Amino acid sequence: MGIQWEYSENRTFKAWLSSLDSSAFSRLMPSGNGPYKLRNEQTVAANWNDLTSKSLNIAIRYDEMGISVGAGQTVWTCTTPQGLYYDPNEINCCDQWTSEMGSGHAGSADTMATPNWSYSAQPICSGENSHLYCIEQ
Repeated sequence: MGIQWEYSENRTFKAWLSSLDSSAFSRLMPSGNGPYKLRNEQTVAANWNDLTSKSLNIAIRYDEMGISVGAGQTVWTCTTPQGLYYDPNEINCCDQWTSEMGSGHAGSADTMATPNWSYSAQPICSGENSHLYCIEQ
């Protein structure tokens, strides 16, 4: 069963996603004073500084409907935990998110104690059922 929440058309979210042209940090920074919470009100990070400079308090493992995505699920990011573009192998992150060719960098939805929440895997762009982290603005 998913986490119950009230929908509001007045809410704005942006993806924790980076490309050569735009980092998550530059598009989201700072997205409010925090705290950053899951829909069930559990606190992920107390403020922007904690979100971008520390390990998370809890893993972000629920989708937009409040349903657990399960252990080991990947989350597209191409982003360091600090919100910067991350592509050390110059794989171009699915051709800057325009192609199903190649591979990209992703985080792990069940990780919180290490930077792996934002980058830990390099899945192929096609056929990968990965998710996005979305942060309310």
